[in-house]
Amino acid sequence: MPISEIATSGSIPGLYIYDDFISEEEEKELVKGIDAGKWVKLLNRRVQHYGYEFKYGTNNVNIHEKIEEFPKYCEPMMPGLEKVLKGFDDGKEVIKK
Repeated sequence: MPISEIATSGSIPGLYIYDDFISEEEEKELVKGIDAGKWVKLLNRRVQHYGYEFKYGTNNVNIHEKIEEFPKYCEPMMPGLEKVLKGFDDGKEVIKK
């Protein structure tokens, strides 16, 4: 996993960049899967929710209301995501199995 760097030019606080996090082939599969998914129009934008529905009224999710599992095409990037997320919150594991 490449080391992340906080974005510096035009930076957004809390934005981290991970170069080459997924391969070009994985990117193509993700785009293909996303494009084939069901889109919902909310607040004048098209959205897809995975795992938990984002509640726009509260800007949050209810972790007790899982709507579905992540799509299969996300599986190749899950180990990398888990590794990255474990580095947040002062090193405490943030993904619960």
